[in-house]
Amino acid sequence: MRGGSPTSQLWSNIIIDAAKNMGAFALTNLGSIDVLANEVRFTDVALARYAAAGLQIGNFGMGAYRSLRVDNLFWNSALTALGMGQNITARDQDTAVVSLQARDSGVGLVTVARLVGAAEPRLEQTLPLNLGAPVVRVIAGGAITVGNAALAAWYTLQGEGGLVDDLTDILAGAIGDVIVLRVATLGYVITAKHNVAKLRLAGAADLAFNTTNVTLTLICVDGTIWTEIARAAG
Repeated sequence: MRGGSPTSQLWSNIIIDAAKNMGAFALTNLGSIDVLANEVRFTDVALARYAAAGLQIGNFGMGAYRSLRVDNLFWNSALTALGMGQNITARDQDTAVVSLQARDSGVGLVTVARLVGAAEPRLEQTLPLNLGAPVVRVIAGGAITVGNAALAAWYTLQGEGGLVDDLTDILAGAIGDVIVLRVATLGYVITAKHNVAKLRLAGAADLAFNTTNVTLTLICVDGTIWTEIARAAG
């Protein structure tokens, strides 16, 4: 069948399969397109309904998933990885860049960080590091619990009962966590103690938080031991 426009295509074979119902039909021309009730099948790829409001791309029967190539991808809620080892991959070429952007009020979208392909590929931080507002931790039995440093990495200390106290241990850290400590208020000195429990301080020297300008930066080296990176004595 030949159409009348200059861009029309000659179809060598058109099949309308009477065995398919609910409006389904099949077209064949150097490959195939099957339109089913909840699925569109191409020669080796299928686009099918997933649950109540979703689509999935795979082979026939969805035993393996296929790729989707687009210019821009927008999503309204979340982008979720279903597998165990997912990648965000830049083009395999030097100078190729993947940017992470966020809105700067009054300015618009700005680049916060980017992956850069080069002789020495790197992740570039393009804006100043911001740890956000500090989280208060009250010392109990010489220890504080920091939890997930990805959620908070900047802590202010209070002594047990609001009094002078020693900090000897930090609980619930993970290897590679980096935290910054200072006192929450003036009045009662908190002292970080070297090697009493899990703190390893530079020069084997304790650190007294006697002003709010004193800070201590630590890294968790093995899941339990916290080693000093830097201190500011105020």
